[in-house]
Amino acid sequence: MMDPKQILDAHRYMDGELSPSDTKIFENLMKSEPEISRYVDQLRNIEQSMEGLETLPAPSVKIPTPTFAVLAGLWDLTWRIRAIPAMAVILLFSAFLMKSMLPAVAPISVNQQTSVKLVYFSTEATSVSVVGNFNGWQEEVQLHPREDSGYWVTSIAVPPGEYSYAFLIDGKVRVADPTANSFVEDDYGSRNSVVRVGI
Repeated sequence: MMDPKQILDAHRYMDGELSPSDTKIFENLMKSEPEISRYVDQLRNIEQSMEGLETLPAPSVKIPTPTFAVLAGLWDLTWRIRAIPAMAVILLFSAFLMKSMLPAVAPISVNQQTSVKLVYFSTEATSVSVVGNFNGWQEEVQLHPREDSGYWVTSIAVPPGEYSYAFLIDGKVRVADPTANSFVEDDYGSRNSVVRVGI
């Protein structure tokens, strides 16, 4: 089996690219290696069969002037001053297009309220309510039991912001929401839950 160098030398031999000394070495190699000689004969046959083929002229193609060459011409010293107003118009128009393509985003209004669901689990509580800085820690918002599952649920609507709150169990015991992501201590040493809405 011929190695890659022998194949390469065979093609270089056919193309007349070998030096005279390398040509003699390769011809001696062909005499001792019939496989190389057969490969060179195949190359000759392919070359001879291609000699009779008609050569077709390449179609004429008009190659457009590259855009960068046209733009480069604008920066010729005589065109710089004339190009400034045109470039300004193009930039303004591009900015207008970009703005019109961006999705409209309504600003968050402080009056816009979001519903926050609060859940507390207790199988022993007879009533659960929530107090917090969203209602001045005064008015209790009642949570409603979900059948006999032990879950107490309510929803409150508040504007965007950060709120501290706690649950009031049976109207006496104040506890933080164990499912909250963060907590804060108040001035009285109590631990309150923190919820962030729309921020």
